[in-house]
Parts: sequence; structure tokens; C-alpha cells
Amino acid sequence: MERTITPGQQAASAALGRAEADRAQLRAQRSEVTAHAGWWRQKRKENHFAERVEMLYGGAEQWD
Repeated sequence: MERTITPGQQAASAALGRAEADRAQLRAQRSEVTAHAGWWRQKRKENHFAERVEMLYGGAEQWD
């Protein structure tokens, strides 16, 4: 006996397929997002360092 697929089962199967495809796409983008986050983290550190140097040497101008 052959099993029939109901419209609800077809819809559920299609939804599952879309969810799996979306999940795969997000996994593929994760490394890109991680790379961008690392880039921004490095820029924040550089900016913080620049601010500290400016504060250090900027204060020396008053002694000239």
C-alpha cells in the first residue's frame, strides 16, 4: 500500500527545507561576521591606544 502525502505534510516538508537552507546560509555567513567583528575589535583597540598616546603627549604641550 502506497502512502499518500497530505497538503499539510507537503507544507511542513517545504518549511523544513527552507529552514535547513536558511540555517546553512547562516552558518556560511558566520565566518564573515566573525571576521568583521574582529576587524572592528582591532580598530577599537587602535583607537583606544591612539587616545592614550594623545592624552600622554597632548598634556606635554602645556609644558613647552
